[in-house]
Amino acid sequence: MSKKDTSTAVASVVRVFGIIEELSKEQSLGLGELSQRLYMPKSTVFRFLQTMKELGYVSQDAESEKYALTVKLFQLSSHAFSLQDTNKVANNHMMTLAERTGETVHLAILDAPAGAIIYTHKVDSALSPALLSRVGKKAPLHCTALGKVLLAFSPEESAEHIIGEMTFRRYTPKTIATEEAFRKELQLIRQQGYAEDAGEHQEQIHCLAVPIFDQFGNVEAGMSITWPEYRYREDEKETSLQWMHEAAREISENLGYTGTYPC
Repeated sequence: MSKKDTSTAVASVVRVFGIIEELSKEQSLGLGELSQRLYMPKSTVFRFLQTMKELGYVSQDAESEKYALTVKLFQLSSHAFSLQDTNKVANNHMMTLAERTGETVHLAILDAPAGAIIYTHKVDSALSPALLSRVGKKAPLHCTALGKVLLAFSPEESAEHIIGEMTFRRYTPKTIATEEAFRKELQLIRQQGYAEDAGEHQEQIHCLAVPIFDQFGNVEAGMSITWPEYRYREDEKETSLQWMHEAAREISENLGYTGTYPC
């Protein structure tokens, strides 16, 4: 991108936020009012408003033709605060798990529109090798323990929609590559209360993941421990899962969850 293009993009962002700030001050505003307040041509304001309408951030009254902010911005800000709370509540538990196991602990949320997970927090272990994960990075649902556990405990309607859009790309020879096999895997996860990834996304990497729930009983996040295959011990699996479930249960309770934890 050239300097000119960058400058234009920055100016556009500034104008969009200017519109948002003015709309936040009033119940609704007309095109002319916004144009005068922002010292922008009506045509420019109109163009931005149309895009914001298409994205669902602005609505327009059919009679007055005035514009108003929708609840979408509030939903985004609420989710951001919720995410910060979850990371903060989970941090000490994740550090304890990392110390107990000597392995890396991850926290991730579901990005339903993208059909992926997003890593939101990570506690590294000095023993762990370089991993593909980093905070903010996305990863597929069907071949990561975190993706599988988040989808398994999502509302059925939402999960069905996501599954219908999935392509089941094969990352390794162990990747689940069919919808039928994936559905069986999700059913098993719901029954046992955890998900497992044995080299399905990244070869020689083993993961276990458990769900974390919010005050409304929705799956808020997933928490996992990641081992290099040569250091993973099957005979220590139950102990690790016990620590993980205890931590996830406490995190969920601290987030307001009052239901029965699934394990």
